[in-house]
This record gives sequence, structure tokens and C-alpha cells, in this order.
Amino acid sequence: MLKCDLHIHTRLSHNDFVLYGAKEVIYRAAELKFDVIGITEHNQIPNYKSIAKYARSKGILLLVGVEKTIERKHVLIYGITNNEAKNIHNFEDLRKLRKKKKIIVIAPHPYYVMNSCLGKKLEENIDLFDAVEYCHFYFSNKVNFPNRKAVEVANMNHKAVVGTSDAHQLWKIGYTYTLIDAEKDEKSVFDAIRKRKTKVVTKPIMPVKFFISILAGLAYDFFSIVRKLYKSIFPKH
Repeated sequence: MLKCDLHIHTRLSHNDFVLYGAKEVIYRAAELKFDVIGITEHNQIPNYKSIAKYARSKGILLLVGVEKTIERKHVLIYGITNNEAKNIHNFEDLRKLRKKKKIIVIAPHPYYVMNSCLGKKLEENIDLFDAVEYCHFYFSNKVNFPNRKAVEVANMNHKAVVGTSDAHQLWKIGYTYTLIDAEKDEKSVFDAIRKRKTKVVTKPIMPVKFFISILAGLAYDFFSIVRKLYKSIFPKH
């Protein structure tokens, strides 16, 4: 069984408050004895050839995907090129791409309250998805309704469930991850997800960290709005 986290961000996810780079992710993952990690920046796939080599030196298989915004909803896609990602504008585009090549599509945090979460769009387009994410972001099993809904929908539709950190801070890595029954190569990992050979390992994050994370996100969003407003009032000449 491979210890995997397939949803991690670095500072290249420019729309998010992330302070670390890819090498720091790999170093931390190696400390936690991960076998496979997936780096999924927003709407872009950086050239991570040198980073993949560094990951191999640490005993980690690096899978590079993208968290693509499709019809204003987030979707995780693996086995895709940057140009292909840029040409996906709606779910029908993704459907056409799936017919052309074997890719992996995962629904990230589908039933959380953010506007970017899939919600009903997941069920309306369930044929596009290979797996549903079990998100790390909860502090008590008693109020873990979004993840319970995600597992219910996945099971009803015979889809795999994968646990991830969706890490925007390094401390989030390790709370929720997936054990995948596969060999340590991309094809085997992807085939195992399609065959539902996955097991989620999870524990709640500490309430203090949970609420601090929310406040940090709100503060970042506030200052982002202020910065955009300032630039609109005082544009560069």
C-alpha cells in the first residue's frame, strides 16, 4: 500500500496564500514517509521535471496535475498537459478530452460551502469523475457533514474516495491521506484509483488550527480585495 496525498499547492498557486515551494513540500512529505504526492496548482501545470527528479531522490513519486476552474467550480485533473488544461472551459470540454485520452478526474471538497465547490454539479456530471475527495478540513467527526455527503455520493456511484490535505500550509500534510494498493508508478496508481483500491486515513485537525486557518484565509481575501481596489484607483502609467 502506498501512502499518498494527491492534492497539494505551492506558492505557484498565485491566487492563494502559500509561502512554500515544491521542494519544501517534498522534503516534508519525505519526513512523513509518503510514497506519492500530487502537486495541483490552480489552472496551470508548471514544468516540474527537476522537481520530479528531486522527489525521486527522496523516494517519492511526484504526480503533477491541476486544480482547474470549470464553470466556476474546482476540479482536479491528472495526466493532462498545460495546453489541454487551458482549453477546458466547461464540463463538455472535459467530457471530450476524456474520450480522447486516459486521465484521472477527482472532485475536490465537493460539498463544502465555498462557491468553487462542485455541489450538485458533481452529481450532474458524475460520469466525468473517477474519485471523490475526502477533505482534511474538519475539526470534529460530529460536524463532518461535507465529507459524509462526499462518501455517500461516491459509494452510490461506485467511485473511489481519496483523502487529501489540499495543503496551503505545510502543517496540513499528514492529517488526511490515502492508502492506494498499487505499484509505485503513475499508471499503476491511476489504475488503482479507477478500480477503487483506495483507503482513506484521517483525523480531525485541532480546533485552534482550524479557526486560525479560516481567519488567515479571510484576512488574505480581504487584503487581496484592497490591493485590487488600490490598483484600480491608482493604475500604473
